[in-house]
Amino acid sequence: MPSILTHAFVAGSAGALAPPKSLPRWAVVAGVVCSVLPDIDTMGHAVGVRYGSEFGHRGFTHSILFALVAGAIAAAVVTRANGRWRWSPVLWAYLLFCIGSHGFLDAMTNAGTGVALLMPFSDQRFFLPWRPIQVAPLSVSRFIGMKGVAVALSEVLWVWLPMLGLVLIAREMRRHKKTKEEQCRG
Repeated sequence: MPSILTHAFVAGSAGALAPPKSLPRWAVVAGVVCSVLPDIDTMGHAVGVRYGSEFGHRGFTHSILFALVAGAIAAAVVTRANGRWRWSPVLWAYLLFCIGSHGFLDAMTNAGTGVALLMPFSDQRFFLPWRPIQVAPLSVSRFIGMKGVAVALSEVLWVWLPMLGLVLIAREMRRHKKTKEEQCRG
């Protein structure tokens, strides 16, 4: 899996890509929390859930179905916390992306058992054909040293830089659009 920081960075970047004023104030914070939610399955180790089981690491909580349902629940919670009950498909799509991106990023790593993207309809574990991201260790202490540097470099190269590029392109496009609108008015 990529590190928790990379999952959070993807959520924050996706929030910056959303159309202006389309998300409530707390949406990006919720997106960051949602982006790491699938790793709640690691708590199962403490109570004897096997790594490769349906509810083990990279199991059901990494599936598309989990992202759909958890995204809808999170959108309802954020909407309610924002003081209104009007459903926002943009918010739901954003939170769905934040949760769903977790499994797809994990499927781009170079180790592990794969990701149960289609759980509960299939217990098959998947990797994407292209797997450039170095798998991050689950413990912080094992992240220190050359392994941690290799993981960080692969995440910066294959996730952070492309997401940053998308955010910069989106900002430039918005700036250009605003300039054109001002020119048309004046």
